[in-house]
Amino acid sequence: MTAAQMESFSSLPGAVGLLGGSVQQLDNGHVLESLGNGQRVEEYDAAGNVVWHLSGGTGYIFRAQRIASLYAPGVGVPR
Repeated sequence: MTAAQMESFSSLPGAVGLLGGSVQQLDNGHVLESLGNGQRVEEYDAAGNVVWHLSGGTGYIFRAQRIASLYAPGVGVPR
């Protein structure tokens, strides 16, 4: 079995996750990643730009996953 790097993303300031973490390809072409002990979750668009992030004091983040809203039609969405 051979592993191959398919894409590379980076953000500022840089972070390194040496243990754990996850990646989820989203239906809209974005990528959601958690950095394990890097204490960060980020979502990137198809161009590699950070469009959403969670960082600072979050501790170890083993896995992050985008889910559909638990509230319909969504919190704060005007009708």
